[in-house]
Amino acid sequence: MRVLVVNAGSSSLKLRVLDEADQVSGAADLPARGGTADAAAIQSALASLGDADAAGYRIVHGGTWFTAPVRIDKAVLARLRTLTDLAPLHQPKSLAAVAAVQRALPGLPGVACFDTAFHATIPAAAATYALPREWRQRWALRRYGFHGLSHAYCSRRAAQLAGPAGATGRIVTCHLGAGAAQAVVEGLIVADFESDKYRTEKKDREIQSVKLAGFDAGLGANLTAAIDQGRAVAESQNFARDLINEPSNRLTPRMLATRAEAMAKEVGLGVEILD
Repeated sequence: MRVLVVNAGSSSLKLRVLDEADQVSGAADLPARGGTADAAAIQSALASLGDADAAGYRIVHGGTWFTAPVRIDKAVLARLRTLTDLAPLHQPKSLAAVAAVQRALPGLPGVACFDTAFHATIPAAAATYALPREWRQRWALRRYGFHGLSHAYCSRRAAQLAGPAGATGRIVTCHLGAGAAQAVVEGLIVADFESDKYRTEKKDREIQSVKLAGFDAGLGANLTAAIDQGRAVAESQNFARDLINEPSNRLTPRMLATRAEAMAKEVGLGVEILD
């Protein structure tokens, strides 16, 4: 699958096409004077990037409605427009980019990815403003957080590069651009894995690494068992993701049974297949 990534920032519109191997196969950066890029320039840039199977859009604000990526349709766009008051400088740019690409590439499926989604789980003490409760509830006033897509990638990548030090569960991330933001990301990293089936069609993929924090290094066998449990959890997530995305005409009952047996065998579990 080739994915067109549309990032409408404060001062530019960035377009990228990622190929089946998750590599950038085309790129275009357009100035966004007055908040939007020139329509003709967008049309020309999209034509130069080649075909795409779907588009992913960076949307600054999802409010309390959208805390995960969502397929774009008329109802979603209508709700996003109502959030303009919460991000008056940026939400119109995000929605203008969606409209521009939809005009240039009608029928291309689109998915909205939200900067605010990453911050949806911050604790109440950090999210609550010192305002009357009635105001907060009536107008959905809270600290939403911004640049979440950047913070999400930076925290995940920093943990990978730091190795054991990155498994401590507390990372400070800094987004530096036309707008800047900092975030403290904390929490136990149980497993770090990627499923690359849909990028490389590799059938023998393995979990690249499992990081566990909060265990005494002297526990020996218990630590080994915990690592095995982490691998089992990650493999189960991979397996569930495959089931969701596998076309029904390719996932036969026998294929499902074979894959379940193989996964269970790798982590030392017994499995019984009932016909």
